[in-house]
Amino acid sequence: MPIAAYLLLALVGGWLLARTDLRTALAPAGACHVVRRSRLVPCIVAGVGLGLLLQHRALPAAEGGAELALLAAATLTAVGAGRLVSPHASPVFALVGAEAGYRLFVEGSPMPLSAAPLAWIVAPLLAALLAALVCRLATALILRSEAHYLRLMQRCGIAVTLLAAAMLVAWGCNLGLLFGTAPVTGSASRLLLPAALAAGALLARRAAADGVARLLEREFDIHVGASAAILGAVTLTLLLFSFDGAAALVGLRATPQSPALLAFAALAGCGVALRRDLVEQGTLLRLGAATLITPIVGLLGGYFFAAAAGADGRPTSAETYMLLLGLVLLAVTTLLVHNLLHTHLTRQKSGRVLLEQEEQLAENRRSLNRMEIRTMRTENEQLHNLLELKRREVMSIALNINEQKEFTDRLYEQIKAAEAESDPAEKNRLLGELRTELNRRMNFSNEIDGFYTRVEQLHRDFCIRLTEKFPRLTEQERRLTILLRLGFSTKYIATLMNISPKSAEIGRHRLRTKLGLQRQQNLAAFIKTI
Repeated sequence: MPIAAYLLLALVGGWLLARTDLRTALAPAGACHVVRRSRLVPCIVAGVGLGLLLQHRALPAAEGGAELALLAAATLTAVGAGRLVSPHASPVFALVGAEAGYRLFVEGSPMPLSAAPLAWIVAPLLAALLAALVCRLATALILRSEAHYLRLMQRCGIAVTLLAAAMLVAWGCNLGLLFGTAPVTGSASRLLLPAALAAGALLARRAAADGVARLLEREFDIHVGASAAILGAVTLTLLLFSFDGAAALVGLRATPQSPALLAFAALAGCGVALRRDLVEQGTLLRLGAATLITPIVGLLGGYFFAAAAGADGRPTSAETYMLLLGLVLLAVTTLLVHNLLHTHLTRQKSGRVLLEQEEQLAENRRSLNRMEIRTMRTENEQLHNLLELKRREVMSIALNINEQKEFTDRLYEQIKAAEAESDPAEKNRLLGELRTELNRRMNFSNEIDGFYTRVEQLHRDFCIRLTEKFPRLTEQERRLTILLRLGFSTKYIATLMNISPKSAEIGRHRLRTKLGLQRQQNLAAFIKTI
């Protein structure tokens, strides 16, 4: 087998793998690993290269460069067909199918594909089960940990980074089942295969980085425990199916696997453990359909490309044609079922979204109605309180008028009686009583008390805040504060408080002291800010 053609196939394979499986395999670690971006590519090359060197299996697919070109063409065709169904279609399945199709034409038996379908079913189920168990355990350990959050996240990031490195080594071992190391001899020359794969991956590094960012935003937006569970499950599953001795534990053979399929299966397993829908049903449906269609198209492409190239092989039998026809029908049936299920899920999802929007709209309407009802009740209470206040004011005015009239009538009778009295002593007594009554009336105590009562009702919030901030104020000082807030001058304040202007000034000075004001601060302006 020509080494140059073999390495060219590895170059194309590295380019495809970086755009599909590599980005999906590294997506769970993208949110929390601590490896610097500049060191990421060398770490990937070192991990995958070490795994390739550990795998000594040789699976040559063809004898010359022309046959390798046929495999490359069939693989690209199968990957393109799979990506029509899912963007995560793996070239691993395409290459295995293409090699099986080529061997079917040349040798009459698709040996590489004979045991693969069962392994491709068991591996995702195993990855989901392992991820569910590890996720439950990791979540419990994180919740029970008493370490500081930042230190805990740092330790988890280191653990996830180590798991990602182990996953790359395991993937390299599994890739060795596809590419092998037989065409290259010598310890130094065997490094050519990892170099070719790394070169292909470097060509697609920008697309891979963008793909990781999209996957982190959409599918793999998970916490660190689930990330570790996915990487650990994928690593163990890849190692199990990389060596015949390990795969024999589950009654199967070593089989090339797709880390993308295993990662999504592990993500679904974490969703079961956490009782959350971490991956959409449509994504799993499309990925499953692509997993079935991609190797079938690869097999058909490998067979017909080999036939078109005139490769020497056995005569094509009726059984082979029936097999190919059955595979075509299977692929078409899969596409039809996928389209029907995808349409059903899309409509179901649209219905759920529409129902949720309608429920949210109804809830918003109910909330708005409740707010309107509360607002109307508040307004009604305010109007009722205002009406009650006005009613009391009217009654107070009426009572005041009646009281003033009674006082005037009583005063008139006392003056009339004093004028009619001829005895000077009795007249002086009557005039003394009249002066006492007038002096008592000049205090206006009832009117002033009613005035303060109405003012305190109108400025209830201010009075509450004043009492909370300055509880040491006396009743007289609180009344002085209210009068200053209303803008009364010292003269009017003295009249309303029935004190002298000098006493009013002294009261202002004491109030400034209790409020803790500086000399340059304005008392009235400060009171208005309370």
